[in-house]
Amino acid sequence: MVRVLTWPDVTTAINPYLRLFYRALEPWQIRVVGRIPLANDVLRRMRADADVLHIHWGPDNLWRNRGGGFLRRIHGLIGLARLLRLARNLGMKIIWTIHDLESHDRSDFLDRRGYRLLVSNADLCICHDEEAYEQSLRRMGCRAEKLLIMAHGNYDGEFPAPCPRQTTLSALGLDDSRRTLLCFGLARPYKGFDLAIEAMNRLPSSYQLIVAGAALDKQYGEELLHKAAGNSRICLLLREQSSAELANLVHACDGVVLPYRRITGSGVLLTAATLCRGVVASDLPYFRRTIAPEAAAGTLFRPGDAIDLARAVEQYFSVPVATRHEAARRIADAAAWDKVVLPVAHWFQYAFRDGIAPATESIHQVSGTSKVQSIQERTEKTELDARTY
Repeated sequence: MVRVLTWPDVTTAINPYLRLFYRALEPWQIRVVGRIPLANDVLRRMRADADVLHIHWGPDNLWRNRGGGFLRRIHGLIGLARLLRLARNLGMKIIWTIHDLESHDRSDFLDRRGYRLLVSNADLCICHDEEAYEQSLRRMGCRAEKLLIMAHGNYDGEFPAPCPRQTTLSALGLDDSRRTLLCFGLARPYKGFDLAIEAMNRLPSSYQLIVAGAALDKQYGEELLHKAAGNSRICLLLREQSSAELANLVHACDGVVLPYRRITGSGVLLTAATLCRGVVASDLPYFRRTIAPEAAAGTLFRPGDAIDLARAVEQYFSVPVATRHEAARRIADAAAWDKVVLPVAHWFQYAFRDGIAPATESIHQVSGTSKVQSIQERTEKTELDARTY
């Protein structure tokens, strides 16, 4: 068995991606055993329990954990370098899934140095599409022999059956006879929810918009409220949504709007496809490539252009929404986890060829939530008391 420590913690991550990813790897004898510690002495004691450090999203928190000031981040980068060097000296493998080529909210040369630090120390870097692969080579200096592409998997099994459309919309004070659009996910400036509101103000009264997601940036949340003020066809739900609430909202909408200003990969697009909803998306490489095999799944518009977004929305409805939804679901079907995880599973087999056997059961037979054999409980107090990282 290969034992993995992750960042962030699988058990507390809101996005089900981590749980689905490692569940798909279980038949290959790969198990998550806890979270990557931020103290070197703790990592030393965990050596007998772990073989791999696997970093996913939010890697900048690894060097911003002491604060966002310049000197504190330098200290954090030095600490991360020491932690990664220690892991390698202990014989652990290091994997980084490049969910983002850089932080879309905040990034400067120190953050870019942190990303390059991960690339230079990783035994494997995982990208979700060809564009991220090429950018990892050119911008980050990653070597091709350390890179592989694993498509983003779908979210089958993560959402309960939704309530009727009319029930959901009525509860929000919206008209179920209108064409309904939805933006969801954390409300961050780079996601362009403000553009969707601007576009809605340009569209006829037969359209309405729901924006659902917590605004961690208070100023951006206030901007959204200001832009939506006075328009009863725009409903803002600036808070975190449960799986059931999100399922209801997606089912109630005719299409999901992805007005991102920049993106590397997107779980939101795969969530929409999983729940059978077409999209209106910015013409960015990841969206363009993912939609391309099923052109009817959505329409594209110029990033940052609210006028072109309004045009793309009207174009979206020029095709029956049922046709859009069917095409979107085919994208999700092509992203089943038993298919997409194979490149990573095969890498594990090669990297641990003396200590991991081939899968003995079909991944199709795997179900239920992965049992995480966490070793965090006995290390968390020590980690808090001894920040050698």
